[in-house]
Amino acid sequence: MDRRIFLTQLILTGTLPFISLPIKAEQTESKKRFIFMMLRGGMDGLSLLSPYGLDEYQKYRPNIALPNKKIIRINEKFGIHPVFKTGLLELYNSDQVIFIPQSGQHNNSRSHFQAQDELEYGNRKIKSADGFLNRMHLIDKALSHVSFTSGMPEIYKGDAVINNIGIGTYYSNINQYNQDTIQSALKPSLINKYVKILENNKFFENLVKKYPNFQNKPLTEKIGIFIKETDTNVSFVDTGHNWDTHAQYGIADGKLFNYFKMLNDEIISLKKGLGSEWNNTTLVINTEFGRGIKENGSQGTEHGHGGLMIVTGGNVKKSMILGDIKSLNLEDAWENRDLYVEFEYREVLASLFKNHLNLSKDKIDFILPGVQHQFNIS
Repeated sequence: MDRRIFLTQLILTGTLPFISLPIKAEQTESKKRFIFMMLRGGMDGLSLLSPYGLDEYQKYRPNIALPNKKIIRINEKFGIHPVFKTGLLELYNSDQVIFIPQSGQHNNSRSHFQAQDELEYGNRKIKSADGFLNRMHLIDKALSHVSFTSGMPEIYKGDAVINNIGIGTYYSNINQYNQDTIQSALKPSLINKYVKILENNKFFENLVKKYPNFQNKPLTEKIGIFIKETDTNVSFVDTGHNWDTHAQYGIADGKLFNYFKMLNDEIISLKKGLGSEWNNTTLVINTEFGRGIKENGSQGTEHGHGGLMIVTGGNVKKSMILGDIKSLNLEDAWENRDLYVEFEYREVLASLFKNHLNLSKDKIDFILPGVQHQFNIS
């Protein structure tokens, strides 16, 4: 295909969707940063933050639970997977992590697609015209948003216009076209888009000059750098891993071990990219549901109900495990198989929106309709 035609199609179809980067003014003061990271597939929180102090943990997971002696103990009941020793555990020991076991949605769906959609809509509906971060942008235009995804996720679906960018490929894609080629491909009606594309191109050129080897840095480090160098307040991150672990967990050296290692590395890289802006950042890590308490016959687990939510960042004032898991007995479990949901994720978000983004109750009620304001997480 002719390059002029290809570029025109890129512009017309929105494959280069970034219409206006939130480029930072030179003297802009530090602002609060809120990042929502989605772990799609149903991450097993019981393997990340293990209730080793409950006998049922080893009883119901004889082949997939780490031996208690390998778990790094946080308190007399909970311990963390050792892969997080350098990274997430260090942040916990620095009073920058809140673990929330038995968190999730009150809607009981074990369908990945339905549960993910409901989580991203944030209004306890199976179908919705908008996602909760889109509503946030509608109600508070002072907060700038970016979705670090190649397409627009449900969380940003809606009436507000949101920037989205696949940070891993954007610079290399746009930089292969020179300005003359871009200009010759444009119709007069596209001049505004052309100007923005050139601004974006210049921004990324300067970014690469300021950060040598930018293109080869880890994905979340690039995202952190981008957030730091712009006026991005709120963002969504989906690293693309599939956390659906039905079989062959490999918690000590296999699939789940590798997923945990990737997550830990991504947190470390994001913090590195943000630099001093980490101190102004709240990172929420969430998944659509947890996993079943009992292992299955394939040395994995089935889709569950209650899961694990993680809040970290420099905005966190004190590390804690919010709540408790009192029992893993199946007779006491949700539908005799899963953890209950004691902390609805929307209630956690409502507290963070109030304390970390300084949003009013009226705005939060618009973003998360019907949410109960029960917690005060700082």
